[in-house]
Formats: sequence, structure tokens, C-alpha cells
Amino acid sequence: GPIKTKMANQMRVFFENDTVIIRHARTTDKELKIFRDPFSIEEAGISQLSEIAREIQCYAIIGIFHFVSGPYISVVSEQELVGKIEGKDIWNIQQIDFYPLHGSTNSRDNQYINMLKTLFKLPGFYYSHEFDLFNSAQRRFNISVESSTVSLWDTADMRFVWNQFVVQDLEEFDIGNWVVPVLKGFVGIRKSTVNGNDIDLILISRRNVKRAGTRFWVRGLDSDGNVANNVESEQIIIVNQTKMSYVQTRGSIPVYWTQYSDLTRIPRAIVDYEKDTNLACRKHFEEQIELYGNQVCVSLVDHKGFQGELNDSYANAVSTLSDHPIRFVPFDFHHQTRGMNYQNIQILLDDIAGELQGFEYFCSPLHGYPDRQQNGVIRTNCMDNLDRTNAIQRAIGLDLLNKQLVDTEVLSNNEQINDKTMFEFNNLWADNGDAISIQYAGTGAMKSDYTRLGKRTLKGMINDGKLAIVRYILNTFYDGEKQDTIDILLKGLSKPIPPTNRNKTFSLFLIVVVVLLGILYILAPLSRTSYFDKIFYSILYAGISYFSVKALGNLGRSLIDSPYVHRYPGFN
Repeated sequence: GPIKTKMANQMRVFFENDTVIIRHARTTDKELKIFRDPFSIEEAGISQLSEIAREIQCYAIIGIFHFVSGPYISVVSEQELVGKIEGKDIWNIQQIDFYPLHGSTNSRDNQYINMLKTLFKLPGFYYSHEFDLFNSAQRRFNISVESSTVSLWDTADMRFVWNQFVVQDLEEFDIGNWVVPVLKGFVGIRKSTVNGNDIDLILISRRNVKRAGTRFWVRGLDSDGNVANNVESEQIIIVNQTKMSYVQTRGSIPVYWTQYSDLTRIPRAIVDYEKDTNLACRKHFEEQIELYGNQVCVSLVDHKGFQGELNDSYANAVSTLSDHPIRFVPFDFHHQTRGMNYQNIQILLDDIAGELQGFEYFCSPLHGYPDRQQNGVIRTNCMDNLDRTNAIQRAIGLDLLNKQLVDTEVLSNNEQINDKTMFEFNNLWADNGDAISIQYAGTGAMKSDYTRLGKRTLKGMINDGKLAIVRYILNTFYDGEKQDTIDILLKGLSKPIPPTNRNKTFSLFLIVVVVLLGILYILAPLSRTSYFDKIFYSILYAGISYFSVKALGNLGRSLIDSPYVHRYPGFN
């Protein structure tokens, strides 16, 4: 179960008749006082509590949410220790709870509360009281804040702070005393030994808050150059008092495109040629170059069909940026690895070997100045930036791990890492792939047998088939609500959601009916003896199936669980 925190890191919340008082176990000289009616907040010295004050204890405060009836405070009520990075505890949020900061509550609020509680139960929300999860080791060094009193809020890269919207009520106060910044993504910590040297293997993935959302609702880029499913992954190795860090990025194909659910398993992707893709793509890469340096854009999508059209649009957009340090590397993953020939991934690694060598990695004594810094990044994409992308990022990470262990003389030149370290490394990247995939597509990653075992297996392929079915159901009938929840967390509740069951039961029922009719259509004629019966029932069942499918097609988008809080152009 969740490992309890030290009392020193706990928050105490007291509920009085007219006020709510928040105290931190580490801050003994002040408290946060929230007045219920009218709603206002002040930071003051410790006050005398009344005898009727009701206390709740929690691990951390997420922020203040505004729903239909008024504001609620959100707190971390369950958490799990991931491990320590540089001696500092990293916590995975398991459950959040909400408490009203106003008099009368509204039953409609429970709808939003339950949506948010469900979102936070998914893997991937993290915080630390002391460690900066939001910056890579290289950025942390380059910020190099002298004062130890600076809060994590002062240095955090706000691209990755998922509760920034819900702390606005507290921004005028010393926010670091009251609220923790929250990361969404993945944090994994593994230990191993190579040739007698203890090694910490750490992987931190940071999901961007901009253009955030679910698989089919958020694709491509926006006019500011933000792309969907944009994740920075940092692989950290600590060995012999030396810290080495290597950053990779993933993100949706940076052109204007949509792929809204339409009841088919894989909806057709539509490129929007009306918009100025080149300008938005330029904005995207100018930001990426400023953040990470030179760019190698590895595109893993198919070179045929609508994936091929997207790939060509991407190539065309990058070709207009010849004055920027960008190289476009198309690698048709499915074509290259068909027949389970995953060893062909080496063709891609050989192609980018020069950049893998030239971009370097961040390397520094644990307490000292770095002797090298990373000056470029491999940016990988497929369609979802999940399954193929994670397999390639793991392969690049393994290449770097070997190089780093040779550079630090843990391994000799042609020596390979041992089985135990390979096991820990592979599972770290596979766990990362699953977490990032659940957040965007609803299930764990496909092709995870390759990431975990280094090879494709029949069992893995059967598992991928199951995942495809679950993804279809979740993405078609449930992701509208999930998208709304993400939008409420990041942008607030712009308009109330109608209190409905969002067509889920009805939609699934219709699908089941059509499938059953199809089975009956195939089987029924076989049970008839006369030739006339066979013909009659074949025509009857064919007609019923045809008109059922036609009815489904006409109902089309009305059956799909679509987002309500914010508009999605081209759909609603």
C-alpha cells in the first residue's frame, strides 16, 4: 500500500464555521486563512482555533477548483513513494479529495469532482517537496539558483506543471509554502550493478500542458506551434559520484491535422491545407531549438495511405526551414520491421549515429561543474507517439547507456551491459511506455514485448490485438469525458456539462446488436434445410444488418463521446 510520509511534510486543514485554515507542519509562524463568504484568502500569523474546528490531514495541496456552486480545495489523500533521486523523496499521487470552501454545495459539483478523482487515479501524477522534477539536470545546473530558500515554483519549467491553473488564487502568497507543483508523465527509479559499480537508472517523462489531451481529440499542432502528446523524456544514470543525463522528445506530427473518432477502428486522418502549416511549424521548431539545440526529426509513420500523406506534409514543412539546424529522417517502422525483423531498427540507429555522438549528453560530478552538455535532441514521432516511438526511444537510450558506461570506464570498449542491468533498463522504458500510453490512449503501450524483452513474441502480438479493441472502445465512447476532465484541470470550467450518461450504454448496446446480427446472418442460413429458407433468411438478415449499419452511420458522431467544455474545431 501507499507508504506514509514523514509528519514534517504533512499539511493540516481546519474547518471552522466561517473560515478554513491551512497550516504546514514545517511552517510554525503563519497560516493560510480562507474566508467562505465572500470568498477571500489571507496569509497571517497563527490564530486560536475554536473548539468546533474539524481537522483533516493530507500529504499536500493541489490547488483551488471553481465549480458551479463555488470553490473547493483539493488535497492529496493517498500517495506512494517512487524512490529517491539525489536523496530526495519522489511521490506518486494515488488519490485526491475535494472539500468545499463555501457554504452551500451543488450536486452537479460531484460530477466534476468524480471526473477529476478518476483522472488522478490513472498512473502518472507526481510531486516532490524538495526535488525539481520539472527541469532536466542540464537546465537545473544552468538555472543554478544560489539561494536555498527559493521554492520549486520559482524554478519549475511551467510547460510541465499540471496544477498551474488551479493555484491562481494563491499566487500573491508564498505559494511554495502551501501548494506543491504537480508533474504528469512518468518517474521510474531502478538500481543495478555493473562490474562491481552500483548504478542508479532513472527515467523522468514530462508531459507538456499545452495542447494536452486524448488520442483522437488532440492531434497535430496549433497556431502557436504547440503539438499534441508532447513529452520530454530524460534518462539519468548515476555511477561513481557521476551524474549523466540524456534528453529525448516526442510530439505529434507538426502540421495541422485531425483524426476525430467516427466509429471505425482507425479513423482517417485529415490534413488541413487551408491553414498556414509552415508558419506554425516554424514556431514549433524555433521553440524546440531554443530549448534543446539542433533537431533530428525521426518520423516512424507508414509511407503509404493517410500516414504517408502526413509524412509528406511534415517533410514539406521542414524543407521550408533550411535555415534552421533540423534534419528530417523518415523511417517506415512497420515496413522495416515486418516479419518481426526488429533488428532492422539498427538501420535507423546507424543513420543517426553521427548526431547521437555529436549531440553529446550532460555529464557532471554529483557535486561540481559539468564537463559536457547536450547540444541537440532526437525528436521522435509516429501517429500516436506511443508504441513505435517508445520502442525507438528505448533503443536510442540503450545506445547512450552503453556509451556512457564506456566513457566512465565502468565498461571496457566492446563490453556489453549484464543481463540484470538490461532487465532493469528495459522494464524502466516499458513502464514509461505504458504510463504515457494510458494517459493518451487509455491502455498500456503496444509492442511492449520488444521494449521489455528486446524481441517480438507471438504472445506480445496477441496482447496487442486485445489492446487495440480496448483502445477502440475507450477512444470512441469514453474519451470525451476524459478530455473534458483534462480541460477543467488545465483551463477551468468554462461552461457546465449537461448531467447525462453521455450515450455510453446506448452506443455500446448498438454496437453489440450489430455484431450479433452479423453473427446471426452468417449462422442462421446453415440451420435451415430447404433451399428457399436459406435464400429467404439470408436476404432477411442481410437486410437487417445493412439497415442497422446504415442507421449507425447516420447517427455517426452523435454516438461518440465528444468533449463539451471546450470546442474542437471540425467536430463540434
